[in-house]
Amino acid sequence: MRGFRDWEQKADLDQRLGDAVAPWKLHDVRRTVATGMGKLGVLPHVVECVLNHQSGFRAGVSGVYNRNPYEREVRAALSVWERYIGLIIDRDLYAAHKAFLERGDKKAREKADEQFRKAIAEGDGPWDVYLLALVEPKVVTFPQTQQAV
Repeated sequence: MRGFRDWEQKADLDQRLGDAVAPWKLHDVRRTVATGMGKLGVLPHVVECVLNHQSGFRAGVSGVYNRNPYEREVRAALSVWERYIGLIIDRDLYAAHKAFLERGDKKAREKADEQFRKAIAEGDGPWDVYLLALVEPKVVTFPQTQQAV
């Protein structure tokens, strides 16, 4: 499959979506992914690899000498993005997530954001614990993170 290189596929998708989605261009998807991954903590050079960009760290001298495709990092970034998309397409779960991030004072909100970022980055068990805490907050508690001395 060639993805959306064929504009007829996008036209077909636009027709099926009708008025449910505002007019958009393929570049909007790339911008949304790049911005979202950045907000989720994916490093800029990994975002560029995901988008197959040749600017930024791949431009100039660095691009000549650094031939690393960052495959592990790209897979991890796409896994983070997959978990995030899964979260936001479930309206109830996303509402619980937003409420979790917005509760309490500034320190509590920062801690909640840290728990979210750690869980979404690690996936598997920590992500499952995070999701369970959203739907059953009285049942699940997050393990304490140890502070470096």
